[in-house]
Amino acid sequence: RRGIYTCFEAIKILYNDIPSIHLLLIGPVDGHEQSTFNKFMDDPILKERITHYQWKDISEFPSYTKASNICLSPIFRNEQHESGVANKVFQYMLFGKPLIVSDCAPQVEIVETENCGLVFKSNDALDLAAKIEFLYNHPQESIGMGMNGKKAVVEKYNLEKCGEKLKELYANL
Repeated sequence: RRGIYTCFEAIKILYNDIPSIHLLLIGPVDGHEQSTFNKFMDDPILKERITHYQWKDISEFPSYTKASNICLSPIFRNEQHESGVANKVFQYMLFGKPLIVSDCAPQVEIVETENCGLVFKSNDALDLAAKIEFLYNHPQESIGMGMNGKKAVVEKYNLEKCGEKLKELYANL
């Protein structure tokens, strides 16, 4: 449901064209997915191109994000993911990183409205690989998307601005 295996398949598609490709994953693997995850991690191509940490303190988030060129939210389309946007999307935007997100409607709306990244078809490794390759081959557009995302969070998607809207909603009840 988190789209991690789609990312793994995209890396296998791209490793010849982008030899420096590397995926950083932070977070636990669900117990029922551990054996599948381990099989992927045993693949020699992936083993060299993925770093996985079970856990990192939130204080380390900025350094990992700043070190990244692209930030992903590859979640599968489902009822839960169609109901909102993960906090990490806004955090990535605040750090000025271009996004690649799956086509869950709330993510699509933000990325397309703010021109802060690209959208790929959920669970489609070829499409994800194409989007990664595009940003890799178009660094100026990638930087511009990152700047657009940062501007959107500073001006629009933050507690101060959202709080004002919430107060208006309550006042109109």
